[in-house]
Amino acid sequence: CKAALNETDGDMEAAVDWLRKKGISKADKKAGRTAAEGLIGVDSGVREAAVVEVNSETDFVARNSAFQEIVANVAKVALAYG
Repeated sequence: CKAALNETDGDMEAAVDWLRKKGISKADKKAGRTAAEGLIGVDSGVREAAVVEVNSETDFVARNSAFQEIVANVAKVALAYG
């Protein structure tokens, strides 16, 4: 925020616009990345099943227990709302 205010000579609205543009620029740089790692989540009921694939950029993330829990929850939601 301080950098944005410095860049815009203290103009608050211009600083907000500057931050938005920087955020879009960073998002554009990351958009081309390949998320080659990830997990497959599976959940099943009596007569149906759901299989989901959730990708990440690194295997470090895929091995994280919080990520694994998210994948399991996504599979449960996919089964519930099909």
